[in-house]
Amino acid sequence: MYDFRSNISAIIYYSVAAIIALIIFAIDLKLPLGVADGSLYAGLALLGLLALSKNLIILGATTGTALTIAGYFFSPAGGEDWKVLTNRGISILTIWIVALICLKKRKADAELQKAHSSLESKIVERTKSLRDTNIDLKKKSNYLLLHKNIVEKVNENTNIEDIFHYCLKQICSLANAQVGHLYLSEDRYSGRLLPQKIWHIENESEFQSFKEITERHIFESGIGLPGRTHEIRRSIWIEDIGQDLNFPRRINHEGSFSVKSGFAFPIFIGNKVTGVMEFFFNKQRESDSELLDLMEQTGVQMGRALERRFHEEDRDKILLSLKERVKELTCMSGVAKLVTVGQTMDEILSAIGNFIIPAWQFPDLTLTRTVFNGKVFGNKTFPPVPWVLSTDIVVNGKTKGQLAVCYSDKPSTGAQVFLDEEINLLNWLGQTLSHTASRLENANDLKNSNTELRSLYTKLENVREKERTRIAREIHDELGQALTICKLDLTWLRSKTLDSSNEVEIKLKAMMKHMDTTLEELNRITSELRPHVLNVMGLFEALKQETEKFINLTGINGEIFLSEEIPALHPDLSTLIFRVYQETLTNISRHSNAKNFQAQFTKNEDLLILIIKDNGKGIETNKIYNSNSFGLTGMRERVKEWGGEFSINGAPGKGTQVSIKVPLLYNIHGQNE
Repeated sequence: MYDFRSNISAIIYYSVAAIIALIIFAIDLKLPLGVADGSLYAGLALLGLLALSKNLIILGATTGTALTIAGYFFSPAGGEDWKVLTNRGISILTIWIVALICLKKRKADAELQKAHSSLESKIVERTKSLRDTNIDLKKKSNYLLLHKNIVEKVNENTNIEDIFHYCLKQICSLANAQVGHLYLSEDRYSGRLLPQKIWHIENESEFQSFKEITERHIFESGIGLPGRTHEIRRSIWIEDIGQDLNFPRRINHEGSFSVKSGFAFPIFIGNKVTGVMEFFFNKQRESDSELLDLMEQTGVQMGRALERRFHEEDRDKILLSLKERVKELTCMSGVAKLVTVGQTMDEILSAIGNFIIPAWQFPDLTLTRTVFNGKVFGNKTFPPVPWVLSTDIVVNGKTKGQLAVCYSDKPSTGAQVFLDEEINLLNWLGQTLSHTASRLENANDLKNSNTELRSLYTKLENVREKERTRIAREIHDELGQALTICKLDLTWLRSKTLDSSNEVEIKLKAMMKHMDTTLEELNRITSELRPHVLNVMGLFEALKQETEKFINLTGINGEIFLSEEIPALHPDLSTLIFRVYQETLTNISRHSNAKNFQAQFTKNEDLLILIIKDNGKGIETNKIYNSNSFGLTGMRERVKEWGGEFSINGAPGKGTQVSIKVPLLYNIHGQNE
């Protein structure tokens, strides 16, 4: 730019220099040469120095030199020529020395001025840099303070909504934003963002319309400011919302829009985005990269608060689930014990409600009803409500009843009314009751069948015993009598044929011998069918004779101890004990390879105890309850029919022991029956 003031100043200095030169030249022309010289012209150089003009210094020195020389020719004569020339030369030298000094001075001043200007420029620049640094430091200090405050708030054991409110307020204050708002993922980490009713607004009336629009907008990933932030996983700044084509809240809004600029940052849990915080200004604002970087760090801190809340929610859910599972397991355990010890379905179904009701989420509202075989257990009727679960009770393929659970009123919770685990528990209860009912029905059928079989077996044994007695009696009475008569006839015939031939004698002797053998065999058969001694002399004598007969027939040594405390017994009980003893001796002879045996028949209060031991090879375990062991099965059933206990055990090489315990039943002709 042209500087008029500098140009005017130069004209003035040149004009003054010209006037001074003319004045000095006029004086030089008036004075004689011996008096005047050109030293005064050095003032022109000094004037150039004063003007800070290099050109004026040189021009002044040149002009002074020229006028000094001109004065030599035009000044009045005086003095010697050599002195005059010397003075004029010294004057010219003085002029140029002064001029050189002025040039040096001017150059030094210029350099000093330049250095001063450079220093001032550096000072100004440094001052500006320090001011910018202070501003930046203050800004970063505010950022660090915000980060510190948020970290402290996040780590406090406070409500998550309070933390969000605090962070919105702090960030709005730092960024001078007028609006702050929160979006969270619908399902923690999904791309669908839902608006939260968590705001910080400086002026509610100014942004009321924007708030209402925002709370109606749900964003998918990539849509709108929250969606874009979620998609790119970085902070975003919009300098001019009015020009942004991906801002649905402005596009769907008619009239002026209250927010002009805005930014948002993602909230991270690990590497997943779970929410977005957005902030808005009522004026356009340029992007602040440092603020955005800080916001990304803040998003990580906010994520930690959310993660803690998620962990707390998960913990609460797990604790609640464990509590419910404990209730369900308690129910299952109680029902399992109930169906184990319960003798009838009526007994089980009458008590099962006590286990079911505490297992449900809301015991105070829970009602149970079980219908089985036309009977109703628990609540007779249910109120007309929709919250009912039921399962069938199926017995051997046929539906015999139903187990139902209902709530008398709707639970005051937004959770699922009936849990999946409760549905599974009810199904398990239905299956358990079905299996139990089937088992009890089958057990009852089996018990009835066993009772019938045992009764039939007892009848068969009684019939067989009676038949044995009848046959033994008929053989003994009829056949024995007939054989005796035949023997008498043979004896008479032999007495009448004493003089007969030897052949007749021999034949009669043989017939007599055969008749005796037949009578002995007849006695043996009748004894096995029904020992005559058992009826005549009693159980003790029958046991003794059976023992002696067994020893004589088998060669196995043995003895029997009979307690004198045992009174006369009921005939049927005597028969039972004798048959068990007889069967046991038969098994010893057939299977044990024993050399000795011992038997004890004693009384203990109202119990009769018979124990028979041998020293044989010992019965094998798999044969004790072998269905093909008819002898053992028969003894076991005989004893059981009398309400007694039958046991048999053995060890390899250590023999076998048979024990029976039966209640004492006296002879009808004894003390009592």
